[in-house]
Amino acid sequence: MEIEVRLQQVFVNLARDGRPLTGLSRGDFTILDNGAPQEIVTFEQGDVPFTAVLLLDASTSMRKGRLDTAVNGVRSFVRAMNRLDEAKLLLFDDSILVETPFTGVPSILTLGLSDVEAHGGTALNDALYLALQRLDDRLGRKVVVLLSDGIDVESVLPMALVRGAVRRSQASLYWLRLRFEGEREGGPLQSIYTTWRDAEGHRREMDELNAAVLESGGRVEVLQGIEDVPAALKRLLDELRGQYVLGYSPSVHRGAGAWHKLKLKVRGAPGARIRLQEGYLEK
Repeated sequence: MEIEVRLQQVFVNLARDGRPLTGLSRGDFTILDNGAPQEIVTFEQGDVPFTAVLLLDASTSMRKGRLDTAVNGVRSFVRAMNRLDEAKLLLFDDSILVETPFTGVPSILTLGLSDVEAHGGTALNDALYLALQRLDDRLGRKVVVLLSDGIDVESVLPMALVRGAVRRSQASLYWLRLRFEGEREGGPLQSIYTTWRDAEGHRREMDELNAAVLESGGRVEVLQGIEDVPAALKRLLDELRGQYVLGYSPSVHRGAGAWHKLKLKVRGAPGARIRLQEGYLEK
């Protein structure tokens, strides 16, 4: 007899007063899958290995040393990874400039980057879709880290389609958003017109990207300047180290493509902020 048991993993970030909330046990969590309580069969925190795609914008907006600063942040991120963690670097403008294999060796990730110069437009949607494809056959915890201002001017794919790919991949998406030239702090986004989209079109694309990030259980961090990249990547790595990873075998199956809405209840954590993926598509 052969029995297939599909394990669904949920990655949970808990924080209170801006600090990770640790020390909870399996019994403190209740997972609701489409409203039905689930039995948690695996429970871990901290050092669960992850596979990450580091998606780095190398378009014209990253000139004047900004790209070098970002790459140095990536180096620090990879050096701080655990032995079983792996990452791939995708450097893009209006095409893919550099793609490394998945590895935990910093020198391999940044090999040949010294000759790369920032130039060209930004095909963010296309690059993000490729990053998700590269994670398709990877098991366990999957992460995409996007470093960009988010202004797409060259992509063939709309962000609505990419948003669907994020749902299917079950990867957590983190967007380290660089302020673009002319953006006022605390003010509305600058009106941007390109051949592909008017200002309203760009606003919709950025809203879709923001929604995809939040649905995945990730977050958006707006950086004041390129010099904030190394510290932001360190915070992100610390967050991944503090995640709770819960696994369960869904009690109800509705067929391939069905959407499962997730909800989490946590006991003994009053005032805690809970963040996890909104749901998943059944396979």
